[in-house]
Amino acid sequence: MTATWWKTHRPFVDLFISPVVLEEIGRGSQPAQAQKRLEVVKGIPILPVTTEIEEIAQYYVRQKVMPSRDTRDAFHVAIASVNGLDYLLTWNFNHLANTSKRRHLQVLNDRLGLPLPIICPPPELLAQPAK
Repeated sequence: MTATWWKTHRPFVDLFISPVVLEEIGRGSQPAQAQKRLEVVKGIPILPVTTEIEEIAQYYVRQKVMPSRDTRDAFHVAIASVNGLDYLLTWNFNHLANTSKRRHLQVLNDRLGLPLPIICPPPELLAQPAK
């Protein structure tokens, strides 16, 4: 599904990535696969992690909408929200593409005066026609 989205929809959207994503895709027990993932995202603009984003990510954790043992998911949402992105594409159904979490995140972002991107997996984006 992800490969299909990259082929059919990628040319029609502006993509952004964060240092958190780069760190995630650069990990793994198979360095060759990690290198392939890093090559795929080469050239995509990198959104910085600011103090504001760090504070918002910690706010999500304190409000128990994101786990404290691994704050990367909180950073994904904070980065996308602060930068006003329309979508946050993910395969993470536990902490991100989860209806309950989305509702809770919407409440928190409303309190912060931030928009919440549409958080969804590739199949949901594939359902939308490419332009």
